[in-house]
Amino acid sequence: MVETHEGDLWIATLNGLSRMHKGAIRNYTTADGLPSNVITALDVTPDGTLWIGTQDQGLALWDSQWNGGQVVAFPDHASSTNSGQALRSK
Repeated sequence: MVETHEGDLWIATLNGLSRMHKGAIRNYTTADGLPSNVITALDVTPDGTLWIGTQDQGLALWDSQWNGGQVVAFPDHASSTNSGQALRSK
């Protein structure tokens, strides 16, 4: 679970990525562009970018500047290593 600079709370789940925004909760899944529904790690960078690590389908990021927000996936960077390990090892 992480909080962004905008005050949104993001929660990694086994069924997608949940976002609490202004008291409302929305769940994002592969239907919204996530490379996997199994989210294993989250990290917010100093510039406010939310990085999303999945179990076996690579990394994604949340682009809050695009039309209210969208998921940008990087599935080509998936490997047999859990993407969450890459986020946690920084």
